Amino acid sequence: MRERNSERISPRSAVTAAIEELEHPRSFGVVANISEGGACIRTDGLFPVGEGVTVRLSFRGEEQPISLEGFVIWTGEDAASGSYRLGLQWVQPAGSRLKRLIRDC
Repeated sequence: MRERNSERISPRSAVTAAIEELEHPRSFGVVANISEGGACIRTDGLFPVGEGVTVRLSFRGEEQPISLEGFVIWTGEDAASGSYRLGLQWVQPAGSRLKRLIRDC
């Protein structure tokens, strides 16, 4: 199991995500937990492990989404709801804006 480098936060208010990759249609989801190093997102799309993605996160009270590059490090399926969970790791460490948004979400 991979050791985590930063604390995961479960948002108190919804953080939505638009997930894009060139060969897959845009998917949408909600952040289950997030950290400076990555996130777990419940989504309607399934991406293969190792796939690079662009994620646009929309935080409550923010006018503009924050765009992040990441890659899929694990996936899971919720058969009851027909949705998926994606474990993402950010390519670049979190900048000051993302750190503030995580702290305040």
